[in-house]
Amino acid sequence: MAHKLIYIVIFLAMLSPARAELKNNVADHGSPYLSMHGTDPVKWQAWGQEALDLARKENKLLFMSVGYFSCYWCHVMQKDSFINADVATVLNKYFIPVIVDRELNPALDAHLVNFMEQYRGAAGWPMNVFITPEGYPLIGTLYSPQKEFLEVLVRLVDRWQIDSDKLKVIAKQAAKTQQITLSKNPEINKKLGKQFTNNYYQHALEIIDSTSGGFGDQSKFPMPSQLIALMDIFDADPGEELGEFLTLTLNQMATQGLRDHLEGGFFRYTVDPNWQIPHFEKMLYDNALLSSIYLRASIMFKNNEYERVAADTLNFMINHLSSPEGGMYSSFSAVDEEGIEGAYYVWTNDALKQILTPEEVKVIKFAWNMNGAYPIDEGYIPVNAYTDEEVSTYLKIDLQKTKKLLSQTKEKLRKARQKRHLPIDTKQLAAWNGLALTALSQGSQILNSDKYRDTARQLRDYIVSQLWDNKSLHRAKGNYGAMGNGKLEDYAYVAEGLLEYAKLTNKQQDYQLAKKIVQIGWKRFFNETGWHLTDNLLLPIESGEILLDDGALPSSSAKMISVSLQLASRFKDTALKKRALGALNNGHDLINGNPFAYASTISTLASYLNK
Repeated sequence: MAHKLIYIVIFLAMLSPARAELKNNVADHGSPYLSMHGTDPVKWQAWGQEALDLARKENKLLFMSVGYFSCYWCHVMQKDSFINADVATVLNKYFIPVIVDRELNPALDAHLVNFMEQYRGAAGWPMNVFITPEGYPLIGTLYSPQKEFLEVLVRLVDRWQIDSDKLKVIAKQAAKTQQITLSKNPEINKKLGKQFTNNYYQHALEIIDSTSGGFGDQSKFPMPSQLIALMDIFDADPGEELGEFLTLTLNQMATQGLRDHLEGGFFRYTVDPNWQIPHFEKMLYDNALLSSIYLRASIMFKNNEYERVAADTLNFMINHLSSPEGGMYSSFSAVDEEGIEGAYYVWTNDALKQILTPEEVKVIKFAWNMNGAYPIDEGYIPVNAYTDEEVSTYLKIDLQKTKKLLSQTKEKLRKARQKRHLPIDTKQLAAWNGLALTALSQGSQILNSDKYRDTARQLRDYIVSQLWDNKSLHRAKGNYGAMGNGKLEDYAYVAEGLLEYAKLTNKQQDYQLAKKIVQIGWKRFFNETGWHLTDNLLLPIESGEILLDDGALPSSSAKMISVSLQLASRFKDTALKKRALGALNNGHDLINGNPFAYASTISTLASYLNK
């Protein structure tokens, strides 16, 4: 019956006259993710008021497909479904198809993620959500094979044509949220710092992996916000158990599959709990955050290797993500130019034999554990399985010769890999460039590096000249200029980056610019109903958020508060201080209920109270 309905819907759609005003309009978009969909037969629209108006005019559901350039499964769904004629026919006739770059629209993405988590219990990308003409999410799906996806479309077409009014009511009722009013009281109970910190530590102990490092026992993410909170605790009370966990985690992330051992930089996460098999996206924000962590860890644990990892990561950002204008690109794709995940990074036995001498092959296969079956179909993934000394001893090769062999082998593989092609997302996002500015400024100070100082200055100048118009921040810059208005995270992370740069230069104008951006951020994204990720979502939202939790990126509300308190202290600005403390003095029930999700807020609160 389902197959028969599919054929009927497709046949009727093909008989219907084409909609003259609708065409695929994303081919020349500044987002590489959107532009790669520009040749799809689906008549994609970019997100905006026009798409919403068209849905209302024609009483059709918006089909919102949210993804990003470096996402493997987003590429799969494009090839599997969005270039398929039958899928395109149904989407074009019965829906308003909208393609969304989640990195350009973090507030919209967060809103739809929240819906998916409530509706399905899980979210991810590509995220496909059907939204009523009034702007209320109705149902959503993640990646599914073409046949299943087409069945979902056809069933929804049938249901919408029969009972659209009832579906609109259901979606609107499900979206209702409770109105909140925040306290503005700046007087914070001094006991809360220790209380929240203890709760966080006890919760973290329940989910740490004491064998492999990191958190949980499935996929392993770096989770920088949670690591920073634990480093704060260790700074205040350096216990042996916590120190061992932190060093274990830092060592595993640096030596195993999470890190690229040829060109530097960290991947997004590993798909296994032992840090072996990466999910091959490389994001600017991960590398900025992790370089800051390793810089701090190098001092905390007096470890020169952590210093080297930090420098290696900063060098990766400079060498591979820097734009000619001085900004930094967003990410490298998980798939190569042929659409194969990880192919850019892995090595087959045949490839190694073609590039290296037999002695070099012997050394690198042992050092990087490249023996036995391939861990993934495309080949071996380099991991630092053994130290130079262990390689020398096991293979009975002089240590100096071992080091020389390893060095020249890596150089040969680097040169060979540079002949491969890996697509890059050339968007330059304000928020992520702010994180990079923080890392480079800290790197310049801690490593006493003119190189990082000069790069920080270039990045600061890029942000000020290209992403800031002296009144507001742009969300990003692409091939065709500025893209979108700045969001809360842009103001929070750029302000933090400028503050860290100001500490480097000690120039009053740099501090003043950071303060100006913070003040505009408060005005635009915080009111009596809470925090708002954007001031132009377009979809109906009744209230803000009391607090923002940590995700892949640190809580932008925690960053705003932290930077504001530092600037208020420098400028002796009591009004800014009261505003920040008033915001921080809310959401304590949320923190008590799930301290692990609010690590950045706990760190901010404890840092203030412990002064």
